[in-house]
Amino acid sequence: VPCRTSQLHASIYQQVHQAKVVLQVQSATAVLFSKLVQGHQHLFAGYQLQTVLQQQPQQTLTLAILPDTTDVAQLQQAIAQQHQLGQSALLVRGLGLIVWAEQPEQAKRQLEAWDFLLHCELELLKHHH
Repeated sequence: VPCRTSQLHASIYQQVHQAKVVLQVQSATAVLFSKLVQGHQHLFAGYQLQTVLQQQPQQTLTLAILPDTTDVAQLQQAIAQQHQLGQSALLVRGLGLIVWAEQPEQAKRQLEAWDFLLHCELELLKHHH
C-alpha cells in the first residue's frame, strides 16, 4: 500500500501546482462507500455542505472513484480530470479518500466535508436497499 499511496500523492503534487498539502483518510465510511458504489464517479446533490467543496456553486458535485491500481497513468488522468472540474478529491476503492489543497486547514475542512457527504450517502444506500 505505501508505494501506491506515495505514487498517488506524488502525482497530485506534480500535476496540481496549488497542492501544497495532500491528506488521505481510510475511514470506515470512505472504504465502505468505495466498495459499495459501482462506477467511476458518484454525484452528490442537495447538500448545503457542497459549497465548502466547490469553487463555483453548482447543482451537483462529482467525486471520482478509482480502482486500487498501480497504473500511474490512470491515476494521473483521474487527478487531471478532477482538477479540471475544480475538484480536489478522489476516492480510491478500498484505500480511502484523498484530498489536496493549498493550506492544511483547507485540506482538513475538505476531508471532513467529504467524509460527512460519504456518510450521508452511505446511510441513504442502506435505507434504499
